[in-house]
Amino acid sequence: MAVLIDPDKMTIKMASQFIGKINQSLATHIFVGGSTVADFATEQLVSVIKKNTHLPIILFPGDVSQITGQADALLFLSLISGRNPEYLIGKQVASVSKLRQMHLEVIPT
Repeated sequence: MAVLIDPDKMTIKMASQFIGKINQSLATHIFVGGSTVADFATEQLVSVIKKNTHLPIILFPGDVSQITGQADALLFLSLISGRNPEYLIGKQVASVSKLRQMHLEVIPT
């Protein structure tokens, strides 16, 4: 069972307590991502989550700017969401160079 955390809706202040509840649940992994996320919000949130759990953190990004090497994996094709044709190919191509520099497991969906 996964828990999805949207960095736009979860404050850093709330994260530690919320992750404590996840650790006591049946969750097996944590998805992090959202449609429109402020710069560095995903990276900051993943950092806090990492400090408070041993569950794998899988990015569910709405944009290439939400990719952080602090996570354990990335659902790659989730970058395609939306109606903007730039997300069909352009954002995926842009993400490849970033992903090559990281040690993220890339999970095709």
